[in-house]
Amino acid sequence: MQGIRSRGNLQNLIPIAVVVVGGCEPCAEKMVTQALAQGSSWQDVDETLRILADMQKRQCVIQALGPGTIARMEKPLAAGRRTLMQLKPENAPAVGCGCS
Repeated sequence: MQGIRSRGNLQNLIPIAVVVVGGCEPCAEKMVTQALAQGSSWQDVDETLRILADMQKRQCVIQALGPGTIARMEKPLAAGRRTLMQLKPENAPAVGCGCS
């Protein structure tokens, strides 16, 4: 089954989403660190944070969660991103738009 791989161990990635939506910066840092320690790849954690940031901008999510919850997500997302960048392995590819 070449080409198929586990997508980030959901049991490690879903807690990141929960604490970000809950607005907890220290918890976001802890969950990112824990996900990596428990075997989720740097890329999968990065993708999780990117998905959360994208969802935060969607009008349906803003309506469903309310602007207060959306605003509370900012600092935990930044904390999770900061922690992830600090833990970035040397061999992880740079993530960007690809135009240089």
